[in-house]
Amino acid sequence: MHMKSKNKVFFCGNFFDGSGPGVVNRGYYTYLKNNFVFYKYRNKYIRILEAIWYTLVNKIIIFSGVAEVDKILIPLCRLFKKKMIYIMHGWLKLENELNQAPNTSGEQSEFRLLKYSDLILCVSEQYSRMVKEKLPHYSAKISYLTNGIDWELMSPSDYYEQRSPNSIILIGGGRRTKRNLEVCKAVELLNNKKQYSLHIELYGYSDGRDIPEIIKFPFVNYHGIVPHQKLIESMSKNNLFILNSEIESFSLGVVEALINGCNLLISKNVGARDYLIAETDNDIINNPEDIDEIAQKIEYVLKNPNNSRLLNSIDREASSISHQADKLYRIVSTFL
Repeated sequence: MHMKSKNKVFFCGNFFDGSGPGVVNRGYYTYLKNNFVFYKYRNKYIRILEAIWYTLVNKIIIFSGVAEVDKILIPLCRLFKKKMIYIMHGWLKLENELNQAPNTSGEQSEFRLLKYSDLILCVSEQYSRMVKEKLPHYSAKISYLTNGIDWELMSPSDYYEQRSPNSIILIGGGRRTKRNLEVCKAVELLNNKKQYSLHIELYGYSDGRDIPEIIKFPFVNYHGIVPHQKLIESMSKNNLFILNSEIESFSLGVVEALINGCNLLISKNVGARDYLIAETDNDIINNPEDIDEIAQKIEYVLKNPNNSRLLNSIDREASSISHQADKLYRIVSTFL
């Protein structure tokens, strides 16, 4: 990959933290740092000056996620007629509405990015279909670039503890969009009606409105937010990973769970489905609010493990971060 001049594309995305977008951005930095301009400094105040300068001297600005500095950069892009590409990792407005959370300052920048970007790249094809459906007036400029996976970093945990056949792991805490309360009700149904002895290990946000009700279930062990390595260790000793999201742009956790030996049950809304070539209807929850369906699918996967089938179906080359970085380069090249 080679451009005549590096100073044509500014990749405006934080790759210093461990967030989902941060991990993806770091992958793009690894493979595109010789082609695009990236932040050099960690200090947020210096980065503001960097961002302004890089916006002025480059032709294309890639916004990977929403940041406070966008309030300055978007008007600059419009004033100086810069091409804007928005990598859409999530949807603040919709997620806040579903979680019944207050509006955040990023919603205004998100609105402007959606409105003024020349191209919107959702981080999975699955997610792009939903966004197009809800934003039909932007559908012509909505496409997708599925998040790449750094397979070299995706080694299973070396932690060993005998895997419990009755254990289920959930992430996302009590946020409404994760629909973990419905999973708990499905487990309660199986335990009471079919004499299972299932228990749940729940990780994630404590600010979700479903937490008070979830922690009342006697089979739930709530851990809150833990270091990432602790979560990986938990995956290595639990049997079934469930992600029952109402909206989920991608979720690297799906791949991490498979690599660490978990069987899998996810909703139809999970973007990581892009890579699960061998999925069947029994691996997918079609209605995240249907407790009977969730219970039925849990029972099926417990009796019919799917880890090997799903993990082995992922094309590691096509899903790699290097492959997706090359795709991004080619997409950006069409604007030069």
